[in-house]
Amino acid sequence: MKINEKQLRNLIKESIEKVLSEAVTNKVDNFDMISNMLNLTDPDQFYFVQIIKRWKDNGDKGMVKNVGDTYHQGGDYGNFKNGTAFKVRTAQELQSLKQQIVSYCDKNNARAYITSNPRSQSAIDGFKQSYLDRLKRKNRGVLPKYADYAEEILAAQAKEDASWTDRPRFFLDIDTKDQRIWNITKAILKHYNITIENEYTTPSGGLHVVIPNRFAIQNLRKVIEELRVFDGFKDMGKHQTVHANFDGKLILYANVDTAGYK
Repeated sequence: MKINEKQLRNLIKESIEKVLSEAVTNKVDNFDMISNMLNLTDPDQFYFVQIIKRWKDNGDKGMVKNVGDTYHQGGDYGNFKNGTAFKVRTAQELQSLKQQIVSYCDKNNARAYITSNPRSQSAIDGFKQSYLDRLKRKNRGVLPKYADYAEEILAAQAKEDASWTDRPRFFLDIDTKDQRIWNITKAILKHYNITIENEYTTPSGGLHVVIPNRFAIQNLRKVIEELRVFDGFKDMGKHQTVHANFDGKLILYANVDTAGYK
């Protein structure tokens, strides 16, 4: 059952305690927040950290979009070889990399991301060859250059399908600075008794609302439908003002010069 206009007005009235007046800055430092989320005990598991210099942040600064390279089309993606991608298992490991990551990001107008859910090294190793074989078939028997980064690509891949039960954490991506929409979104979550694990503003001025377990939400489909209210209840996928990013990468650090949202 959809929330009608009267119910939405009540949600707005109940949820908006105040509208923040502070200007949104472009700097995001989530090292401490994410450190508290790292609790791995299985040696096969790790969280994947990757620095990305996005075309979105640098297209107006002379960065050329790699149109012919499907992997690098959205920017320059970090890799293990040049020290711009990492595997971390503990808070201590993550914090030990902070100075290196911050320095690189600041110098290159780049962002650092971390997977919201851990990855399995054995699963990546088991799937790597079939992935390379598929790339080779797709490219008429020749491996593209980005095949050298197969492990990074597989580690970064989000698995949105609900069959991936070992990847429960996700976040709501709110692509607007309008804090009324932020508060209405959180009111809808409260209405469905959904726990918010963390939240943070993005470099573009939006908000990411982190939710720990998609599989603990009984009415997830209804929630997704209700969040279409800001777009006339149209299903616009990831172009919606508020959309779910299942198994998406969280922003670990960014201090970028970017256009942001209007």
